[in-house]
Amino acid sequence: MTPARGGDVPEAEATERVRCGRDGVDDVTVRRADDDATVRRADDGVVIAEFRGRSRSGNESVMAAGSDAPRD
Repeated sequence: MTPARGGDVPEAEATERVRCGRDGVDDVTVRRADDDATVRRADDGVVIAEFRGRSRSGNESVMAAGSDAPRD
């Protein structure tokens, strides 16, 4: 991992590792995004943070079915 710098654009990817009833464990990896497609830097895509979180689901969906966008 490398530290983030001022002006970096973070890009996160989360993966649900375990789901047991309403409880879950999620791993998140944060990378330095390629913020300028015309200039490729050697450190684009490097990991700047990783963490694990616990989640608890309710009865209502946060995301619209089949969508990557939050529900209105």
